[in-house]
Amino acid sequence: MSDYIWERRLLRAGHQLSNIEHGHLPIGTVAYSCGFSSQAHFSRRFKAHHGMTPSEFRQAALEVAR
Repeated sequence: MSDYIWERRLLRAGHQLSNIEHGHLPIGTVAYSCGFSSQAHFSRRFKAHHGMTPSEFRQAALEVAR
């Protein structure tokens, strides 16, 4: 069950980071809004799941959107 919750949180974070409307939000705000209590923990889990840091993910997603 906890794997499902982590998966959902990380997918939600990926969606927020790739959404132009949320591009102004700090990474920490995205982390906390997705249920993470630590930005560092969020960044480690995000990189393990997506293969890049949240900042790299956001930059790549926003470049594609342009």
